[in-house]
Order: sequence, then structure tokens, then C-alpha cells
Amino acid sequence: MIWLELPLDTWHTIKAHKMRSILSILGIIWGTYAIALLLAMGQGMYNVNAETLQKLGKPVLWVITGNTSQPYQGVASGQLVQISPDQVMQLPKTFPQIQSITPFGSTSMTLSYGGKSMSTPIAPIDASYFTMTNFPVAGRVLTPLDIAQHQRVIVIGHDVKVRLFGDSTNPVGKQLIINGIYFTVIGYVSKVNTGLSFSWGSSYVPYSTYQLLWHYPSTPFLLLLNKLNNLDAFKQQLTGYLAYHLHFSAEDKQAITLIDFTSFAQVYSNILLATRVFLAFCGVMTLIVGGIGIANMMYLVVRERRHEIGLRMALGAEPLNILCLFLLETLLLVGLGGLFGGLLVFLTLAGLAHANLPTWLGTPTINITTMMWILLILLATALLAGYSPARQAALMVPVDALTRRD
Repeated sequence: MIWLELPLDTWHTIKAHKMRSILSILGIIWGTYAIALLLAMGQGMYNVNAETLQKLGKPVLWVITGNTSQPYQGVASGQLVQISPDQVMQLPKTFPQIQSITPFGSTSMTLSYGGKSMSTPIAPIDASYFTMTNFPVAGRVLTPLDIAQHQRVIVIGHDVKVRLFGDSTNPVGKQLIINGIYFTVIGYVSKVNTGLSFSWGSSYVPYSTYQLLWHYPSTPFLLLLNKLNNLDAFKQQLTGYLAYHLHFSAEDKQAITLIDFTSFAQVYSNILLATRVFLAFCGVMTLIVGGIGIANMMYLVVRERRHEIGLRMALGAEPLNILCLFLLETLLLVGLGGLFGGLLVFLTLAGLAHANLPTWLGTPTINITTMMWILLILLATALLAGYSPARQAALMVPVDALTRRD
């Protein structure tokens, strides 16, 4: 057999067994499609939360007050622990470890503009809130002057902007009504929330204005801390200080909750990593199953074409020629399946980019480099799976191959 004739001979063999070849290619297409789509989903989940994880990586504490679970100094359990925004803003005077601080709660209120109205969370905050979160705000954010002068200004959430003003209208400078009181829009969140966030769906007003108009007796708050050597020690100090001034036991776990966003970010990052590893593992298992399928198919092919192999060897074909013939057939089938599978993946991802997927899933994506690696691994799997059947064919004795009937 002339070496240059191998590819053409292989192609003729595939054409001669159309149904088997088509079924084999379909199996490879599905395997390629499955592993690439799983990896794309994992990448999409990671991308959608990468920015938020970076924000959560800051040394930020979220302090939430609750109800006491044990009596303390003559006060019965079940009492609401209250801390006002003004008390919150005094904490940096006691704790120099605090870089910035802001109230961080929300209350559902009705916003109206031009005959349209909607209920949405309103968060009374300090100007430092936007420094902590790095929100994508168009227009401007709240300033210390807005806080000091009790300005009736608002930074609206993305959903509020779309529903009350329309997607293409710039709402900056317009006035809307919050529970019957006019507020001027100074900015809006310019990006849809696509992952974990610090309440992107809220709209934001100066806490001092909110306190003046509606009275805000108690609020959770956020602390942005300077770099600390011992965060646990600071948390104990803060808990003890608040327990003393707000009259609850420092051992009462339900009276106050401190959420460390740095630790939370690490936990969530590990969950994302574990998810990506699991999806990749599923893809690898798909490849292994595909490899077993290829090996089984090639064993059947060798048995089915035993007389053909014997005839080729009787006419002068060398064992190496037979080995290469079957390996080349395996690679060609797998290569065609991989290429069609890759094309199907990119078409699917193009469609998903315009689909209304859940925000936590993000937009599944995969780059050309990853796709090339998948195809290379697929071809390597084909070689490993096809080698043993091809070697079995190459080691056949021509007489036995021609005369055996089973």
C-alpha cells in the first residue's frame, strides 16, 4: 500500500459505510458539544461574579442588628437592638481602624414620575457608600455636601430608570416623587445587576435627608476597614462597644451579626471554583465515555472487516500500513465530529448571548484557544482509543483473517 494512498483509501472506506460513519460522527459531535458547553457555562458563571468578588475582597464588615435572645441587666429577651444613623456615623471617632462608614439598609417606597409609579427599595446611605462598592453610576453620586445639607437628591437603580424614564432617556436633572415628596435625580446605576452585589436594585438618598423626612430609628451599616492584622480582635472590640452602648450582652449572638465580606468572598470564590472543576470533570467523563465508545466501535470495525484486512495483507500490505489505516480512519471520524461539534457550540453560544438567562449564570462563553485544546485532547483520546483495535488488525495472520467465519 502506498503511503500517499492512505488518506484517500480511508475516505473511501468511510463512504462505503455511511450509516456507521454518520452515527460515529454524531457521537463525537455530542461529546464535543457537551464538554465545550459545560466549560462555557462555568466560565460564564465565573465572569459574571469576578467583578463583584473583587469588590467583596475589600476589608468590609456588614453589621446587622437584631433582637436579643437572652435577658440582660434587667431587660427581657426579644428586645429590638436599635442604632440610629447618627450613632453609626460617630463610630470612626472611637475606632481609627474604620476607613469609612455608611448606613446600609433599605425600605420599600413608591416612586412616581410622569404618571408612572413603582415600589422599590430606597437605601439611605452616606457618600462613602459608592467608594466602597465602585458602582457604575452615570451622572454623579452623593457627596458629603448632599449629606450635610440634607439635599433631596437621589441616585436611582437601573430598573427604576428603565421603568419610569425609559431605556434611552437620561433621567439626570429630572424630578420624581418619593411618597409624595419631590427628589431630583442626580445619577443612575448604568448597568444591569448580573451577579452578587451590594443591593444594585435599590435607589439611594442621603441618610440625613431620610432621617429628617421619615425618621430612621435603626439601620444596618457597612464598615470599610484599614488593613488589619487581626480582624477577629476588631470584631470583638466592636461587638463589646455596641453591647455596652446599646444594652445587650456581648455573648448574645442574635443581638448583632457581623458579616465579613472578605471571608464571604473567599467562600463564594471556592464555590465557583468547585463548580468549574465539577463541570470540567463532567466534560472529562464525557470524553472518557466517548473514548470507550470509539474503542468499541473500532473493535467491531476490525471484526467486520477481517476478510478485507486479510486480503490487503495477502496483496502485500504491511502491518504498519494496516495500523495506520485504522488509526487514520479513527482520527478522521473524530476530527469531523469535533469540528462540527465546535461549530454547533459557537452557534449555541451566539444564541444564548441574546437569551434571557438567569443573572447568576451570566453569559456562557468559550474562547478559540480553549476550543482548540478540546479538539487536541479529543484527537489524543481518539489515538489512545483506536490504537488497540488498530494493532489487533495489524497483527492478524492473513490466512486466519480470510478463513475464520466467526
